[in-house]
Amino acid sequence: MGKATQSQIAMLYLKAFSEKDLASLETMFAENVILTDWDGQMIGRENVLAFNQTLFSQLGNIRIELDKIAMGHNTVIVEIKVILDNKVVIPVIDVIDFDQDNKIREIRAYKR
Repeated sequence: MGKATQSQIAMLYLKAFSEKDLASLETMFAENVILTDWDGQMIGRENVLAFNQTLFSQLGNIRIELDKIAMGHNTVIVEIKVILDNKVVIPVIDVIDFDQDNKIREIRAYKR
């Protein structure tokens, strides 16, 4: 099997996030990754992972349902539902940008 496409990496990112798999997330992130969401902005792999670790420790079960996916030049956009403990549904759009090595260099998450 060849190298994963950016859309496949985006799907693996969503899977790792829903499974709270920091080790897998770490391998997908560029060193200078930027995460921006409705709560703020984190810059750098270690800061993004620390933010995710804190978030994961505060949340129970996370399930992600994919509604739509679109690909552009070094960008994947996903419309998803983040479902917490099978109760709370948060509709989200993630814009995921990739660097030349197909590492995630930026994630912009918006509530929809």
